[in-house]
Amino acid sequence: MWKELRSRAASVLAVVCTATLCIAAKSSAPRAEICTPSLPASDGWLGGDGGYSIPLRNGVTLWLFADTFVGGNRAKTRAGSHMVSNTIGISDCTDGRWHINYYWQRASAGRAARAYFTAADPSVSYWPFDGFSFQGKVYLVLTRVVKPPGEGPFGFKIVGTDLAKVANSSENPQRWSISYLRLTESLFFFPGASIVLQPPYAYLFAVLDDASHRRHSIVLTRVALSRLDRPADSIEYLARDGSWKHGLDAHDQRIMVEDGAPEFSVRYHPEIGKWVLVQQNPRFGSAEIDVRFADRMEGPWSAYRPLASEPEMIRQDAQAKEIFCYAAREHAELHAGPRALLLSYACNSRNFGITAGDMSIYRPVVVRTELP
Repeated sequence: MWKELRSRAASVLAVVCTATLCIAAKSSAPRAEICTPSLPASDGWLGGDGGYSIPLRNGVTLWLFADTFVGGNRAKTRAGSHMVSNTIGISDCTDGRWHINYYWQRASAGRAARAYFTAADPSVSYWPFDGFSFQGKVYLVLTRVVKPPGEGPFGFKIVGTDLAKVANSSENPQRWSISYLRLTESLFFFPGASIVLQPPYAYLFAVLDDASHRRHSIVLTRVALSRLDRPADSIEYLARDGSWKHGLDAHDQRIMVEDGAPEFSVRYHPEIGKWVLVQQNPRFGSAEIDVRFADRMEGPWSAYRPLASEPEMIRQDAQAKEIFCYAAREHAELHAGPRALLLSYACNSRNFGITAGDMSIYRPVVVRTELP
């Protein structure tokens, strides 16, 4: 699934809570000050893809990045940089001004820079998916990735998912206490691409990637919030007959979207009374971000409609022909108002030299638009 991308160079007021926003069905929750986010190269952070965001407290947001170029504090380009499998950022919006600090395990005497989230097995790296806050803790889904020797920068295999728990997210990330719990062992079933928190469950949208599902089919799983300490034992899937069943079964899973994307977002918009799914257009090489709608989280979901375009892919120059964009999603906690959407996407190149040399790509780009 992700290999296809990277190897072509990688809810009376019933309260509904999404992973990034808790809203009431007839009124919007109060929002923090409105800032326009930007994710610039700074303090040695030189660009990465991914770009999930999780609100920690009023105005403060956690950002999650996958493979990231990092260098010295004063580095302005990627020349001589090192790539780590994940980094994070903590942003705040104060007096209408945006600020972000990035974190990873920086290089020290005798040790190279390392990813922020690291597995006990040194052969395994983590790429972040979505996350949510619950009872003072932050939970994040991390895909487990192995990169066989000699496979080049885009050769990898996803071998399952873990659930990371941050017990003290109000502290500086350099002091976070993180525990890692196994979520799945599947090689083709990846929950957490988008997460909706609707007690008593966390609903984890998943992507199927097996011989029968080559178009990033989207399905739905859930974990009881009372059993987050044992997620692998409590995960359930939405079956074809509409019931919830224990475990994971790709052959019995209800397919909600046939032609999805490896990364996407699902959020509820009370101003239109609809669930909204934002994704990259399913045709590889398309410069289009699309949107789908549903009355219920479980669907049925509409066909996709154009929502926004990605100018990086439609520039009239030779380098643009090598660029592809992906990882389109919505950041609901950062909306400017009713019907407004704040989106992000990332662009990469089939030519790794271009990715390494062009600082205008390989970092999440943030755009504002409106619901059609």
